[in-house]
Amino acid sequence: MTDDPKRYQEFVVLYVDDELQSLKYFPRMFPEFTVSTATSVTEAFQVIESIGDRLALVITDQRMPGAQGTELLAALHRRQPDVVRILTTSHSDLASAIAAVNTGAVYRYVEKPWQVEDLRQTLHRGYELFQLQRERNRLLREKLSVLQRMFVMDRVRSYAVLAAGLAGRINHSLLALKAFLDAAPVPKAEAVTEHGQVSWDQLWELARVESQRTIDTIQGVAKRTIEPTYHFVPLNAEKVLRLGTEQACVTANTFGVSVTWGSVAPDLPQLTADNAMLKRMVGIMIDRLRLVDPLARSIHIGLALTEVWGVPGLRLSVTADQRDWTELELHACFAMLSGRCGGESDIHDGDLLVAYFIAYHHAGTFAVHRTSPHGPGFVACLPLDPEHVAIPGVDAGWLERTFTWFEN
Repeated sequence: MTDDPKRYQEFVVLYVDDELQSLKYFPRMFPEFTVSTATSVTEAFQVIESIGDRLALVITDQRMPGAQGTELLAALHRRQPDVVRILTTSHSDLASAIAAVNTGAVYRYVEKPWQVEDLRQTLHRGYELFQLQRERNRLLREKLSVLQRMFVMDRVRSYAVLAAGLAGRINHSLLALKAFLDAAPVPKAEAVTEHGQVSWDQLWELARVESQRTIDTIQGVAKRTIEPTYHFVPLNAEKVLRLGTEQACVTANTFGVSVTWGSVAPDLPQLTADNAMLKRMVGIMIDRLRLVDPLARSIHIGLALTEVWGVPGLRLSVTADQRDWTELELHACFAMLSGRCGGESDIHDGDLLVAYFIAYHHAGTFAVHRTSPHGPGFVACLPLDPEHVAIPGVDAGWLERTFTWFEN
């Protein structure tokens, strides 16, 4: 047995058997584990549901009333493939056990009657395999997240350069258009009245206004991609965020949308952040959600403790009514130029990009969720102390290994 008595107690081992005597003695034989028990496949599914992602290993008897153990393990293999699955059988069930192993539904089978020490070693190895797989998956998710951030940063920087270039191009085109219109003859007033024609002055004014609007939009998005100056200070996050939602709530109410806060723990720690940027981010999240999902009649705000890059943080969620977004609504989240809503101005163009950058400069993450339970809506996760966060780096060659792993 391991020197550390708590090494195998973080996650749960589930034992399923219809023999009550075996259920009684199993936890006593293996006290180093946190053990749950069930007397049937049906009861096992109920226990698995209650345990959730704390389940590490399932060991089940094959022959039980109703469904057999292999059916339980096959279903578990589809639902939670990381859980290690062990089948215990008598000699007469050996063929079904071998078939289960060959199909990948079972990690190992153990023949009854047990050799306690052999079974203990099997449970130890299975538990350690679960921990290794869990750590591998965590590292893979972190690396993929880093890669995604790198791709987004690269595309955003490219967009900034493009926006600056387009602004200059359009401005030069505007000057050429002005010269053309200035040189063109002005029609007589009688002709305008008689035939309903638009005067050159009106045409020029329309071209000037629309071109200038395009220039302002592009220049605005370009400016938003430039790193601003952040002033990080300890803040009461709930108070700051509630103040940041005031204007967005007033605007939402004018469109018949209510904005409500979920319950917030009274002992939330302070968040080191930029006051103005934090307010701006939550305001953007509410406004963009209202524009993307005009059918939503209520918007919900949640604030809770979470973990970001392995350190404590806060999770800010802004979600709409519990319905899945369509593909068009999801695409609208990433539209640089927002659609007009009730005569609103261009202030929302590229706004979600700004919210992403605010989270990014706070060493946090920003995600769009199309479906429940995290959506539909936006989630920003910010570490409590962004200046002391070690965001995982990317080592050379990891991408090639990742794709090789997927192919295998």
